[in-house]
Amino acid sequence: MGTTLPGADELAALARETAKRCGAEVGSGVTTTSPINGLPLAAVDWVDATAVDEAAARAREARSPPRRSARSRR
Repeated sequence: MGTTLPGADELAALARETAKRCGAEVGSGVTTTSPINGLPLAAVDWVDATAVDEAAARAREARSPPRRSARSRR
């Protein structure tokens, strides 16, 4: 019973899906590579500082604890 590593195609698909879930556009810019085997995974486009700030604000909002209602404080 051995462990098998994912292939390049599977790693690339996982990288694209992860970027998509984070709101990142996968494009034709800088190519990312697998830390496991060094093969190309996907290409990402650079964005400006405003886009980074907006993404950080969305991330902060997403991890914020839910607001407690008056009823839940009783």
